[in-house]
Amino acid sequence: MTECQHEYDISERLAVLGVPTARCLCIIKGSEQVYRNGFESVSILTRVMPSHIRFGTFERYYFKKDVKALKILTDYVIHHYFPHCLGNNTDDNNNYGQFFQDVVIKTAQLIAHWQQVGFVHGMMNTDNQSILGVSLDLGESTFTEDFDDNFIASLSDRKGRYAFGQQPAIGLWNCNVLARALSPLIKPADLRRALTNYEPAFIDFEYK
Repeated sequence: MTECQHEYDISERLAVLGVPTARCLCIIKGSEQVYRNGFESVSILTRVMPSHIRFGTFERYYFKKDVKALKILTDYVIHHYFPHCLGNNTDDNNNYGQFFQDVVIKTAQLIAHWQQVGFVHGMMNTDNQSILGVSLDLGESTFTEDFDDNFIASLSDRKGRYAFGQQPAIGLWNCNVLARALSPLIKPADLRRALTNYEPAFIDFEYK
């Protein structure tokens, strides 16, 4: 229950600050106990956001070598969330390349926004990275009021991989991992070109 309440509080604070974030519809408390750094009541948190699809969703099909499913997923995401990438172009590879470039830019802008407000996600693995550039999975996140680059939010992050100051680099790392997952659909040159947009998008947002 404590972790769910924490995620609710963090998401509301991000929303007030104008940072794209999942919102919490409700928290349902159960009667059983669960161990989370101590025993607490089990609970269910219901999140609301446009889509829960993550970078890791694409990785799943890549590692299964299921290119057909990867293409179906990518087509679905473009059709529902990135329709402007379709345009009048009949070349799927170009559509996919534009989609990936947009994801890179959205990711850079989201993390730049995090850095502006002192938000520390805590566990920035690819399965916690939204394809839409929205903050999600906030159970271990918090804020560093003094913008300490070495601040670590997660107790399990013993080496500081996801420290506040590391978040921009991890965001780019995650985009590179997504590029690998999309490599069956997008030419290497287009993937590399899209990735070069990360740093300018980050800097433009953070210093605008």
